[in-house]
Amino acid sequence: MVNKNPPINILFLSPLLEGAGNYTTAHRIYNEIKKSHNVILVDTYKTEIKDLELIIKQNDFDIAIGLHALHAGKLLINIKLPYALIMGGTDMYQHFGTENFEIMLKAIQMAKKVVAFSEENLIKTNKLCPGVLEKGVCIPQSIAVNDINNDFNIRVFLDLPQTTKLVLLPAGIRAVKDPFMLVDAFSKLHQSNTDFHLCIIGQILEPDFAKKHLEKIKSISGIQYINKLPRPKVLSAIQQADIVLNTSISEGMSSAILEAMALHTTVVARSNDGNESIIEHGKTGFIFNTASEAIELIKFILTDNKVLKEIDTNCQIYLDKNHSAKIEKSLYNKVIMELV
Repeated sequence: MVNKNPPINILFLSPLLEGAGNYTTAHRIYNEIKKSHNVILVDTYKTEIKDLELIIKQNDFDIAIGLHALHAGKLLINIKLPYALIMGGTDMYQHFGTENFEIMLKAIQMAKKVVAFSEENLIKTNKLCPGVLEKGVCIPQSIAVNDINNDFNIRVFLDLPQTTKLVLLPAGIRAVKDPFMLVDAFSKLHQSNTDFHLCIIGQILEPDFAKKHLEKIKSISGIQYINKLPRPKVLSAIQQADIVLNTSISEGMSSAILEAMALHTTVVARSNDGNESIIEHGKTGFIFNTASEAIELIKFILTDNKVLKEIDTNCQIYLDKNHSAKIEKSLYNKVIMELV
């Protein structure tokens, strides 16, 4: 039988810092589309335009896909391949009004297709760069947690009793993630109940921001920090935690939240458009605005978990309906064929 849709040769650009959300997202999308097409994944952190030009000369690419409007965008605007640009969540809004933002806007304007993880982010992108809706497509992220390390025990790693009530905050250490938001409030909670522990886990992405906060944590009991762990161990930690926390000031679509849902761990997340596009308060997780609200929710969950079984059931229904790997692959394949 003749193949009506031969494989497309695709250049895929993304920042690939292990432990960051873009790393997880890029590899998941790459692993899916390479089942049908010829794809080369390139790390934008390690690639200058002259390097990319050489890669393009050595390969007969039909199209390009870029994840992250700045890091992928600054390379895409200098090549002649038609491309789709996947918006990188918080990254779009961090650079507003800066020189970098002008590069991002140009990358969006030159893109043949713009992909957002939610309708809310697509609308926001259109406000920043009018005309996006006409070429925009919403492709919610799917979840892949099959690489979990089932031999890893986060409480043993932290030298904590197995009965410890553990709250886990997985996030790259940078200002927009605000990972130290609850440190003072959680310290007081731990003083009143020493069974409660908070573990922040993530690679330092902004050293100056991290330094002053991490020094403080060293002198506080009940709060621990892990620089980074391999992804399979992070997934195991998420599964074993009592609560997964998200404190981001702004968020695109958090992979960690979706992974926590898939691994049956309750999520407590800060109010922002990205988090609220996933979580319905009291139904698929919990949303807070202030540190005191977060602490009250944590105390409620860790002392009265009757509602959690219903929340977990709702999460599985939500994920099956909205974050299917099959649908994600189909939508990206449609984008690819439209670019060609």
